[in-house]
Amino acid sequence: MLSVVLLMLEFFVQRHIASPAQRAHHVDQSIQTDLRFTGDSTTPPSEVRHIGFVKVHKAASSTAQNIFFRFGLNRNLTFVFTQHNNYFSRESGHHYPLTKPKNRTGYDIHCIHGTFNHTLYSSLLPEDTVYLAIVRDPLQVFLSAVNYYTQATLHLPYLMKITGNKVQRLIRQPEAYDQEFYSYSKNVMGRDLGFPETLNQTTIDTYLEGLDKELKLVLIVEHFDESLILMKRYLNWSLRDILYISNNVLPKAMWSLANLTTSDIDLFQKRNKLDITVYDFFYKKFWKQLSNEGDGIVSELLNFRLVLNKVFTFCKGDNSQRKDTGETTNLLMIAESIWNPEFALTEEDCTQMRMAELEFIKLLRKEQGSEVPERPTLRSNRKGHGVEAGPKHKLDIKKHESESDQKFPSKKNGRKVDDKKKLVEDGKKGRLNNAT
Repeated sequence: MLSVVLLMLEFFVQRHIASPAQRAHHVDQSIQTDLRFTGDSTTPPSEVRHIGFVKVHKAASSTAQNIFFRFGLNRNLTFVFTQHNNYFSRESGHHYPLTKPKNRTGYDIHCIHGTFNHTLYSSLLPEDTVYLAIVRDPLQVFLSAVNYYTQATLHLPYLMKITGNKVQRLIRQPEAYDQEFYSYSKNVMGRDLGFPETLNQTTIDTYLEGLDKELKLVLIVEHFDESLILMKRYLNWSLRDILYISNNVLPKAMWSLANLTTSDIDLFQKRNKLDITVYDFFYKKFWKQLSNEGDGIVSELLNFRLVLNKVFTFCKGDNSQRKDTGETTNLLMIAESIWNPEFALTEEDCTQMRMAELEFIKLLRKEQGSEVPERPTLRSNRKGHGVEAGPKHKLDIKKHESESDQKFPSKKNGRKVDDKKKLVEDGKKGRLNNAT
């Protein structure tokens, strides 16, 4: 516990107190403490190329997904896609019909929306696949969902019918506005991770134990950069592989903590108990994993953020701000450091980092021959908070329908608990505050 506290304190000092010169000095001094890139000819560990990522709603998962998309595209890897534009499944027992690649066999990466079921995912992915997920402060997930799904072009009926203070009424009167166990505004992380519909603590704990064994790492949105550094180490990836620009971020949020009282927050923790439990569990585990990496990870984090700042500036395309960064108009050179070899970024890299999810999926489908086949519009059976799930492999969506047009099925989901035997802090404001 003491090591975790010391690591957190060091992060705070470096991020909020140390001057740029002190930070640079710290990076230089830490070279001897944790050597990660030596620049010699020694064969490095093989990078992990088989990934199963649980894309959790309203938890910066589109930004993380973009990282996996670029990684796979650059290595000609094969992604799992179905006849739904961007969903694998909406319940854990089965998935939408696959759109199998025409000229490839097998799959390497699964990173589209789906209700997690390790047995189902592993039936498609190789045995050595590493499974990852992402979670976010549940209150921030809730606020982000209400803001996102009440945009003019993304109306969800159950949210739009609420007048006045939507977030307050959802919390205070769930029986009137949010009756079901799962919705985009209630326990969405638990739903995406495949939990059964129950608040029985023993059942939840048992499921968490199984999930903990299946997931190598659960990224934390409030510590996104730290999470990516951990992921980079676990997967033996390069610094270049984890660069990002925030994707699908809502420019302006109408609803925030300012619209709630302290009593509302207390009620929320009871209302979204499952997500609170899930977040608290993986938040604590994350800090244990981070502390096990040693002090050198702080230096690596600082270097990562310095590089990210250059990438953000370069990819903005504002030549007037490209000073003393070492790039030409169409090329950004990242100098060699203890954490990375020298490499170059082009404007094409920027384009890919900024690419929206559906656009990127369309590109990948074309690359691997997994285009969605032409088919007639199918009946959409809407009821309550969601689209009713029909028989196995029956689609209930229109060809070009976006994720925001759908609700969760009202039927119970989640694999059985025996299949595979906190709000810790206010959500930080920053690059990922309203990311999906």
